[in-house]
Parts: sequence; C-alpha cells; structure tokens
Amino acid sequence: MSNEFSRVIQEAIAALAKPGNNEELAYLAVTSKPELPFRDRLAYELHKTMKDTHLVAREWCREESHNRADIAILSKPDTTLKAVIELKAWSLFAIEKHKSDVGEQLKSAAQTWVSVKRLRPQLYWLLVATRLESWQDSGPAGQLDAVVKYADGWRDAFAKYRSADAIYQTARHTLESCVTGWDMRAERQVPGGRVFGLDVSLDVWLLEHRD
Repeated sequence: MSNEFSRVIQEAIAALAKPGNNEELAYLAVTSKPELPFRDRLAYELHKTMKDTHLVAREWCREESHNRADIAILSKPDTTLKAVIELKAWSLFAIEKHKSDVGEQLKSAAQTWVSVKRLRPQLYWLLVATRLESWQDSGPAGQLDAVVKYADGWRDAFAKYRSADAIYQTARHTLESCVTGWDMRAERQVPGGRVFGLDVSLDVWLLEHRD
C-alpha cells in the first residue's frame, strides 16, 4: 500500500501542476507562504481520487493525542489511520541558509508520529518551495518590497547566484544532504503565473519515511 499511496500523491501533485490553473497560487506564494493553499488543493485532489476507498482529512487529530496531521488518509469504513502527509513551505533561496531547520522539521515529523506507529501509518513529507525565475526591481521604488515576502532575500540570492537554476540546484543539494531516514519519491515543478512582473512557480519534493 505504501507504493500505492506514493503513486496517488504524485498524481495529485501532477494534477495541481497543470498549466493555466495557478495564478492565484503564484500570488499567494509571492506575498506569503503557500503552505495552506497548497495543502488544501492537494487534499481535495486526493479526495477526488480516493473517495471510494479512503477518507482524506485535513488537520486530522486523534482524540487521545495532540498530534495533528496536515493531511491524513483513513481507511473506510473503520477510519483507521493509513497515511500522514506533513507539508512545509519555504522560499527556494532560504533552504541552504536554514539547512538545520529543514533537518529539524524532518526529524520532528518522524518523532511526532512515532506514538501512533502501532497503527503503522505511512509518513510523507512535502517541501513546497517558492521559486522566482528572476528578480528585477521595476516600477515605483519600494513596490516589490511592499508586497513580496522576503524581497531582500530574493534580491540577495539573485545577486549571489545570478540565476533561478543556480538557486534551485543549491537548494536541491542542501535538501539531499539532510534527508537521512527518508527516501526521495518525487520532485515536480508546479507552474504558477506572473504577478508583480515576476514569474513564479513552486518546486515540490515528496519524501517518504523509512520504517
């Protein structure tokens, strides 16, 4: 079933990656973290695919535990927990700078669900990273700084790395170095749109925890 869940999650991410659908997501990603909007869209895609055999819950919490899952997949009709999906959103440039924080998030996700390991839920972790294809200050002075989350960070990243691909490669290398105990199952770029003169997309990595 682990491989089946992985496949279904990847298909749901692919559905979100269809071009022309994500201008709203691009705006949300640029102006703040897109974690919740992405989670909600992914949960709905999973629901559409799995509704005959499973329940897909958002912010699911067991009555006897304070552990809360971003997305939980439950069996029908007995509502047994089968899989947990945790999501974290970052700006692509920040992953290298905050490598230790990314590692701690992975460690925390695994530790959080160890208490329900007797149910043997499969654990997945999605990193959703905002990508800008370029940075060019244009328009009235301070316009981008007023609306773009972490504008100074993006400006500095492009000054340092010169290209979106270089920022991406650095982030990918950093992520690969801190995923001990996890397997990389998929990687996909979700196209967004153009907002405030910036081309925006999301890089999404799907990791699966080893038992």
